[in-house]
Amino acid sequence: MYKILIVDDEPLVAKALGRAMARQGFEVALAHHAAEALVRVDDFAPDVVISDFNMPGMNGLEFLRQVEIRSPRTVRIILSGCADPHSPVIAGAASDRYRLVRKPWDNKQLAAMLRDILQRRDAGTDAGGAGSSPTGDGA
Repeated sequence: MYKILIVDDEPLVAKALGRAMARQGFEVALAHHAAEALVRVDDFAPDVVISDFNMPGMNGLEFLRQVEIRSPRTVRIILSGCADPHSPVIAGAASDRYRLVRKPWDNKQLAAMLRDILQRRDAGTDAGGAGSSPTGDGA
């Protein structure tokens, strides 16, 4: 069973996404800020980290850079409602450091995308954060 760490400072968003991914067969852990999540990366050893962009203290980009250092094979996904194509969120996704999922997401499409990414990673055809594929239309 693949493990997902969901990081969002809005508990209701984290819980909703966590429940949805658990229903899709993933083992899920939640964190509500980056410092807590970094500890969870070390002890939970997630296959995927999904992080909100806008969080107090350390934003999602900074957090995912730390995840990349600690756990390079972990798939890194930023969750954002940003629609500006020139924003740092979109630019970071284009740099292949992580994948972008836009709010609102579709639970089944997100789960299918995660399974595909993880299967390719495990087969050695895709690195943890590389090959970004922004999923802006419902994923």
